[in-house]
Amino acid sequence: MPIFTVYNRKNWLGSEVGRVVKTVTVSSLSGTTASENGRTILRSGTLITDATLGKGLLVNDADVTDGAVVKSVMIRGTYIPANLPVALTDEQKAELAANGLFDIATWADLTLKITVAPADEDLLGKTTANLQSNIKFDGTSIYGTLKYVTGYTGFSGDVSEQSGNYIALKATAATNAVITGQVIGGDHGAATLDPDGILICRIKNNTQRIKFVATLGGKAQTVEYDLVNLTLTPSGT
Repeated sequence: MPIFTVYNRKNWLGSEVGRVVKTVTVSSLSGTTASENGRTILRSGTLITDATLGKGLLVNDADVTDGAVVKSVMIRGTYIPANLPVALTDEQKAELAANGLFDIATWADLTLKITVAPADEDLLGKTTANLQSNIKFDGTSIYGTLKYVTGYTGFSGDVSEQSGNYIALKATAATNAVITGQVIGGDHGAATLDPDGILICRIKNNTQRIKFVATLGGKAQTVEYDLVNLTLTPSGT
């Protein structure tokens, strides 16, 4: 096994919030490489272009001297541009932002934050306690339990949507920002949130995701969570 000199790597990750990482195959053709101890290295933070995922930032160093390797690439979240191994052009930053990967300064301007709906909030005839318990976030996932609810007429006039598992979250952002929210894999598209920032979603299964987008003055910030760690209480429990 080759022995490597340890090079100083600057932290380029802006925040764990909203971070989405995918596994891809990378090679010396995937991005700008560096030579270290006679090895060809794609450094952490290198801009990677993948035919399926588009553009993202390499999470850890990849030694591609002997050919392609499987590595993780961050496709959504935030980064610190000054700490990347190769500076991005304005065009490249715009391409990343269009897919939900933002310069931390843009992220900070919008300050999109997701929390649990307040306990005393009137959620269209139900309360937070009626719908859910122990809801927590770890940056990319939501944990907790969604109770099985019936007769939720305030949620929808459609009888088929008045029973099931529901989650209630609250989004805040910079003053005058427009916030939308939606369930990826759900029956409805993105909805613009009222000034209270409350989003109530009917969740069918753990493969769905919840996505929030805040926009203001041409800037946009996306926060997305998977639901694989949620417990959906079944009917009759």
